[in-house]
Amino acid sequence: MSRRVLFVDHADWMGGAEQNLLLLMAHLDRRRFEPVLAAAPASPLARAARELGIEVQEVPLARLRGRRSPDLLPAWWKGVTALHHLLRQGRFDILHSNTQRASLYAAPAARLAGVPLVWHVHDIHVGELLYCRLMSRCSTAIVAISSAVAAPLPAGARRKLFLIPNGIDVDRFRPDAPARRRLRAAMNVPEEALLLGNAGWIAPWKQVELFLEVARRIAPALPEAHCWVIGDIPDARYAGYLAGLQEQARRHLGDRCRFLGAREDMPAVMAALDILVHTARAEPFGRVLMEAMAAGVPVVAFADGGVPDVVRDGETGILIPPGDVERMARAVQELGADAERRRRMGQAGRAHVASHFSAEAVARQMEQVYERVLAGRR
Repeated sequence: MSRRVLFVDHADWMGGAEQNLLLLMAHLDRRRFEPVLAAAPASPLARAARELGIEVQEVPLARLRGRRSPDLLPAWWKGVTALHHLLRQGRFDILHSNTQRASLYAAPAARLAGVPLVWHVHDIHVGELLYCRLMSRCSTAIVAISSAVAAPLPAGARRKLFLIPNGIDVDRFRPDAPARRRLRAAMNVPEEALLLGNAGWIAPWKQVELFLEVARRIAPALPEAHCWVIGDIPDARYAGYLAGLQEQARRHLGDRCRFLGAREDMPAVMAALDILVHTARAEPFGRVLMEAMAAGVPVVAFADGGVPDVVRDGETGILIPPGDVERMARAVQELGADAERRRRMGQAGRAHVASHFSAEAVARQMEQVYERVLAGRR
């Protein structure tokens, strides 16, 4: 008989943690574990899970940060009691919390229901010692997606900590010459032109302005180069940041730089690139790094956060000391001028992703964590 696992995620948008969760739920062995998702009403994650045939239970996971004190406790307790009721009524064996806000609801609900809690850590929680200590004590098992994410966790977390990377669908992201030609033609990028890409949320910590500066610096040596900024702002707070980036690109790069916004055809977008340039600081993992490498595209990235866990320097890409724009521009220029080296790195990148980060392999690792949690309970 399969064990029932309740996954909790509060997100109102589809970030990397949510994409990873969907893949995990879809690739669990249903003979052993039955996934059910508890999510905010009408969220994109809930819709996507239903499309995969996964049972969804809508629960109130109201925003806590920024709420006024009189409203805070009632909103929090409403979510806790809803999860507690769901755990008891659904006879769940494990509660798996996928995001920070969800964990603040999940930890007390799991304790009240007597259900073991798996805390899936996707962020680098520097400066959040109280939260990390509380979650470490409440959790039966802790899963960190990279060594950078694991590093700030308290010493008490080590005995229950598992390092499991995010997974990717390596059949969906792959080298695709026809898709590359079609998309480049649609975007007026010549087939022989060098195309650089920067992908992800458009927010200050992603440092997209440094990508534009790299593109500006290599332009004299590689005048045929084009660049794409792929992604959108996570919320309206960053509208001014996006406007500033667009002005920077217009002033220095003209029509050779395009902002594509959020895309539904990311496999084709990645296949169209020649180099992915990743400029984020303190990146917890970097899903777009895996997507590019699976598509046979080499990566030039700052060696910050969890990036060194994903990219093999000199083999699948080139790692640059964080913030060193001059060195990054030089690496991009040299790689951009060497098609054979790009081809070798692209092949090595796809092989590395297929052997280490496939969704199937990640699901098997998570199942081992669940088995250990259940064995400890017995």
